[in-house]
Amino acid sequence: MSNALRFIRRTNDRRLPDGWVGGVMVGDIDKTYLDARFSSLRGLLAIPFEFAIDKRHVAGTVPLRRALRVGPDPQHPRLTPLYFVSGSPPGLRAVVERRMTLGGVQFDGITFRA
Repeated sequence: MSNALRFIRRTNDRRLPDGWVGGVMVGDIDKTYLDARFSSLRGLLAIPFEFAIDKRHVAGTVPLRRALRVGPDPQHPRLTPLYFVSGSPPGLRAVVERRMTLGGVQFDGITFRA
């Protein structure tokens, strides 16, 4: 493992076929998907103790991610690969994944800093 890779924890739940020519969506979690309040000490200290249901999405991000995943025709969904990155520690993975599930956002993997 290279030195840079020791500092990340990645999941990839979808293997794309060789020669994949479709798009891949990669988005940030902190402050662009979840309304993370780590600009104040109080907000920062609360993050590890919040349940998934306590976390709030940035307005409009859930329908946007769903639309990007499905594509323009819901009758023929394209299931665009959807990955997330986060500066949060991997200990928050379960809460973040649960929040996405509660919001109905399907995703294929998340990379956290270690």
